[in-house]
Amino acid sequence: MKISSFNHFSQKINKNILFILLLIPLLFSCEEQKKSASFARIIERGYVSVGTLFGPNSYYIKGDGFAGFEYDLAKKYAEYLNVELKIVPSYSLDELFLKLNTGEVDLLASGLSVTDKRLSRYRFAPSYEKVSQKLVFKQGKVRPRKLSDLKGELMITASSSHAENLEKLKQTPVSYTHLRAHET
Repeated sequence: MKISSFNHFSQKINKNILFILLLIPLLFSCEEQKKSASFARIIERGYVSVGTLFGPNSYYIKGDGFAGFEYDLAKKYAEYLNVELKIVPSYSLDELFLKLNTGEVDLLASGLSVTDKRLSRYRFAPSYEKVSQKLVFKQGKVRPRKLSDLKGELMITASSSHAENLEKLKQTPVSYTHLRAHET
């Protein structure tokens, strides 16, 4: 009788241990997921969070508050939706896109160029400005007229459309492999 009650007790413990072992992964996988940005979610919670870059064109702090073209656009958008505006500024494009990918911000307002790579991952609003890329060179040097005239290393913004375009150029039939860039 004692052996039989020990077996019954042992089976009960094994079932409880098995149940606990199966429950543990569920407890650790119950991390709150960031919801994707949606109009309904923004209206429901009462604010829109906008990621932007610190800078004179996007977002900066002045004596009586905040300013910048992108800030002004985001502010007008929040007013139109009748919600509060929460600006989440960043110092780099990598940081900015990370905040969008993790759901920390609903949208980005930072004068971003539409590139093939970005278009494959994100949706863009209609453009309000057309920008073309320019090469800036030191005065007193010979002005480069074509890409093959470039010597040395180019300085470009890290993770920018300039970096993407340079990579595309290196893969064209005309060899631009001599182009080297330092991303800042």
